Amino acid sequence: MNELVTPYVPAPRLLDADAYSTLAFSKLEDDAVWTREWICIGVDDDIQGAGDLLPFTVGDHAVHVQRLASGRLAGRFNLAQHGGCRIVPLQCRQGAKTSCSFTSCGHSRDRVPIKAADTDTLTPEMYQYLGLRPERLLGVRVASAAPLVFVHLDPAGGSFTPDAAVADMACDEPAALRHESAWLEQEGNWKHVGQRLAAGSKRAGSTSTCGIFESTEYTDSDSSPVVATWRFPNLIVLSDSTSRCAIILQPIALQRTLCRISTYGPRSLARWHALLERRAAASAIPTDAMQWLEATLATRIAQSTASTLLTGTHA
Repeated sequence: MNELVTPYVPAPRLLDADAYSTLAFSKLEDDAVWTREWICIGVDDDIQGAGDLLPFTVGDHAVHVQRLASGRLAGRFNLAQHGGCRIVPLQCRQGAKTSCSFTSCGHSRDRVPIKAADTDTLTPEMYQYLGLRPERLLGVRVASAAPLVFVHLDPAGGSFTPDAAVADMACDEPAALRHESAWLEQEGNWKHVGQRLAAGSKRAGSTSTCGIFESTEYTDSDSSPVVATWRFPNLIVLSDSTSRCAIILQPIALQRTLCRISTYGPRSLARWHALLERRAAASAIPTDAMQWLEATLATRIAQSTASTLLTGTHA
């Protein structure tokens, strides 16, 4: 008697392989996503003191957020967008951020936040961001949803709207204090890295811009299952019964992603790091996270492309 075998049917895809590997699609994302969405760039602890500056390259656009003496956050495009170059060199236009002394350039690797307390004068490294008259730099919209900091590059874009990811990070002291932080580089396109980190079954309450995924994986033997809340495009909050881990995804090459990690609660960074490494090493892409992200991204690309064809300008 022949045994019936259920054939393997791959999950339906909305994006093809080029979406994960080509410079052309990366440029589409720059137009349709990184310049059109609220992008998480850091947390309050990154810039606690007056004058502290947080650099972040959004797509190919170099910006920073600085804490003013009043406590307010000011966002601006960097003074030296192309560093010390009159034109962008060919090697800097291949989709990978380069190591360069001009960290203010939109094609170079970001540096860690600059603390104003470290210097009494305007240093060369601070000058490439601010110049002599920072108030004359092109502004960037900033939203703070403690402890998270967001920017939006489009002055005509929509207003900031909190969601489940933001709610997961909002809590009372002392859990609101950052416990530990780290930068972790992962091999893979930012979409694949995010899909692996958001492993689990999609839960009720997910929306097109905020997916919620629950797995049976644990950070510790005595903790609850891990829930991943992904705010499109680049913020993933992992949480269990006692702690949270905020992960900010930043593409630094077509096949390399920087994860800026901040942990909150008693769970150690080492525990979260072990979980992230296990998920990042998985060979299979989680189906629910893949389908959610591809549907959202495909919609953004279609909207941007349609707007460009109709009006000759971006949405």
